Amino acid sequence: MAEGLLNSLRNFWRPDINAFLWLILAIPGLLFFQTSVHEGTHALIAYHENGDFPKLFPFMHGDFRIGVTIPDKSETYTEHVKCDPKVPPIRHSRLAGFIGWPQVLDLILIVIFTTIFLLWNLRNSLLAFIMRAWYIAACIDFLFNAAKILIGICDEGQDWARVMIRSDINHFLFWLLTFVLCAAVLSHFLWVRWTKWADDPPEETSFSDYRWIALFLGLMSALALLVAWVVSDPTIDKNGLFVFEVVLQFIGLIFYGIYFWWAVTHKEAM
Repeated sequence: MAEGLLNSLRNFWRPDINAFLWLILAIPGLLFFQTSVHEGTHALIAYHENGDFPKLFPFMHGDFRIGVTIPDKSETYTEHVKCDPKVPPIRHSRLAGFIGWPQVLDLILIVIFTTIFLLWNLRNSLLAFIMRAWYIAACIDFLFNAAKILIGICDEGQDWARVMIRSDINHFLFWLLTFVLCAAVLSHFLWVRWTKWADDPPEETSFSDYRWIALFLGLMSALALLVAWVVSDPTIDKNGLFVFEVVLQFIGLIFYGIYFWWAVTHKEAM
């Protein structure tokens, strides 16, 4: 049983060495993409609530924040803002809408991808790669936001904790909900045994097959650098984390660009 599960995990995440290697090489572009999806969800919810599309900054910054959405038009709410439930609610201004929608979207994506993995045997290796990459990005996004609650830490600056605080949910019940949701996400390590790829992974790829993946990732890294240069706000602390991601995106852009040029110009020799 254990050996079969390990084989299934290997077939799923490493159908061939190039597919596994590109999951690692995709990190810069994929980081910006998933963070933009997360912050973009906040922005769309705010726009739906009051017609204002906020400023997006999908970059690491400050006290290990991965991104931030800054409203031009804040809404006023009376609600709890502190982890201690004994502190009374206050009237304050903030981004409009329910702050937990990005986590809801993550869970929806995870359910959709899981269903596809279990029911269909995709034979297109690049489509399979794209689905694996977005699936793991959604899983990491959700788990990253839920991790502190899971280990008993309430961080008033983090989305998932704010869901609990603003909704005035009992801390233990919210921890229990978080535990169940995280367990459902991590159940991948069990249900992967029954995926269609478990015993019949997609066809093997070569390193040169990923030129269109590289083009998309390169566009993401280029857009990331443009956002880093253009978007600024007094509330954004562009510290060492920010500089690290700028360097990461710059390296990614150079690599993706060189690879795409090489893959296209040497297409006949492949």
